[in-house]
Amino acid sequence: MKVIGHKNQIFYFEKVIKEDNFLSAYIFSGQEGVGKLEILKFVLMKYVCASKRGCGECNMCRRFKKITIPDINFILPDKISENLSELYEKGEWSIDNLRTDYFSREMVIGINTIRKIEGELATRPIELKRKFYIFLDADLMNREAQNAFLKILEEPPKFVTYFLITPYPDSLHITIRSRCIEIPFFSLKFEEFKEYFKYTKNIYFLYRFSKGSIGIAKKIIESKLEEEYGNLLRELARNKESEYFVYRKLDREYLKDKIFLLGFFIKEITELKMGRDKILKDHPFRNEIEFLNKRIDPYTLDLLYDKYYKILEGYKRNIPSFTLLYLFDSLRFGVP
Repeated sequence: MKVIGHKNQIFYFEKVIKEDNFLSAYIFSGQEGVGKLEILKFVLMKYVCASKRGCGECNMCRRFKKITIPDINFILPDKISENLSELYEKGEWSIDNLRTDYFSREMVIGINTIRKIEGELATRPIELKRKFYIFLDADLMNREAQNAFLKILEEPPKFVTYFLITPYPDSLHITIRSRCIEIPFFSLKFEEFKEYFKYTKNIYFLYRFSKGSIGIAKKIIESKLEEEYGNLLRELARNKESEYFVYRKLDREYLKDKIFLLGFFIKEITELKMGRDKILKDHPFRNEIEFLNKRIDPYTLDLLYDKYYKILEGYKRNIPSFTLLYLFDSLRFGVP
């Protein structure tokens, strides 16, 4: 199993495996798609592997890939867990697709899931020396679930280790965080990123667009978000007298993508105002971004930041998508 980057994290856990010295709880923090789950899969495969190399071929490695080792448990949002058997039979849930695409932030891990874990703590591991519980999006635990989890963290059995994976560690109860070892994950360096996307066009643009995250970059490519970014720039370049654009998609995921694109646009304009012309290297929409940069002065950029944060706050508060998308439509910087 090949992984790219995160050498310090790998080195630390290789030592942990060698000494068989796992602690009771870890938080893997860092932006979405940066490699937290990939590194954990790499670590656990090495741990279960007969040769401790993570060969991928021995019986234990093959069982790990099929998620059939009873001492390794993946904790998912309640809605996903309810249909897990069906997803597994359809082949839609596997070690390579653990998150069944990205979970909606509206899903939750509830208190019943934590109670189920608590009920299993009296039982020792069946095959391994340890039991592992991996929360794929720990921040999805609601308040009741976090309070219940805090109680089982107070006196954890010596043979249990929890991994809490999250891009939002601040969403976890402060006492939960204090009882875990936090392992931060950072964006890949450009050379590491380039190693993965060897034959991709506009590689430097994709690196900036994804913030150095392979997971986000793959989503950008699969969802054609680069094309959507071009559409957003053309929308922003319309003049104020043109007709309002009617959005055909009103779902939350589409709105989330629009907010992501607007945030990236603001970042690009800010960098250009600071004289960082390097960002125009291999930029697929160079003409559009240069035009908008000329149209937006520092005062207008401040207003743009303000509107962006209003849209973002509205999204978090579940204000109807239609209303927020019309806020997008009011952003026009073309010739009057």
